[in-house]
Amino acid sequence: MKIDKENLTGIILAGGKSSRMGQDKGLMELDGKPMVLHVADVLQSFCSEVIISTNNTAYGFLGKELVADKVKGKGPIAGLHAGLSRSQTKWVAFIACDTPFVQPWVYEQLMEHVANADAAFPMHNGKTEPLIALFRQSALSKVEEQMANGDLKIHRLIETLNAVKVDFTQELHAFPNLFNNINTPEEFAHYLKKR
Repeated sequence: MKIDKENLTGIILAGGKSSRMGQDKGLMELDGKPMVLHVADVLQSFCSEVIISTNNTAYGFLGKELVADKVKGKGPIAGLHAGLSRSQTKWVAFIACDTPFVQPWVYEQLMEHVANADAAFPMHNGKTEPLIALFRQSALSKVEEQMANGDLKIHRLIETLNAVKVDFTQELHAFPNLFNNINTPEEFAHYLKKR
């Protein structure tokens, strides 16, 4: 299915506490630019606008709109909620700020498979990537319902939604880091050395 750019908003999820890293992950520089810019470049290639879901005003230097969680202290699902609430387009593409190796063609594949579903997620080797996703904006009501029930697990949200999972296991042979996120100083140092 083809989704036109004007019907698609990009949301970068940068609201995590980065407790294992000890500093805000999205602002750490990899290959000469903050990780948040790596993922912004991905979304900008096919979205009408890119917004950052964050409670950290330090992201203001990027010149993009910052959207804080409407419901505080609820983890990544609160970022999905804030992004879907703010979006005025039919579709919303989400990406976590600490996944700098994701490629635009991942979303092209999600668009091809989403059809009449509420959302589409990549999966590989039986594992779903919940923070790299394509959502129909109307899925907001399901997110709100789950949060109201006190259930903050995105994997449970995926089960509740009419969601499609697209298998990228084969692609990982050529792009082994595709879905890797960087959570710790050791992981960050590892990728710096590989550059």
